Amino acid sequence: SYPGSYLGLAGYYAEKGQIEEAIKSYEKVIELKPDAAQTMTLYAHLLRDNGRKREALAMYKRSLEFLPTNMTALFNAGILSAKLGDYDAARI
Repeated sequence: SYPGSYLGLAGYYAEKGQIEEAIKSYEKVIELKPDAAQTMTLYAHLLRDNGRKREALAMYKRSLEFLPTNMTALFNAGILSAKLGDYDAARI
């Protein structure tokens, strides 16, 4: 299996509004490539945009474990932390 194929499917499904299928595809990419920080960030965006804020925050944080300089993940983790009421985490 090739992670890139599943990543393409995730984007396709997300664009078509087939969110659960997109989620499955992102999860498959991460299963095949567990250090795929950029993919985790894209997955977190999908979760965030579909009301799954706590799951999105966890995925942004996971992405940052592999790529601490990921400013997109850092920014979005801060925003979500604030929205979820964790103002101390939002300031970091």
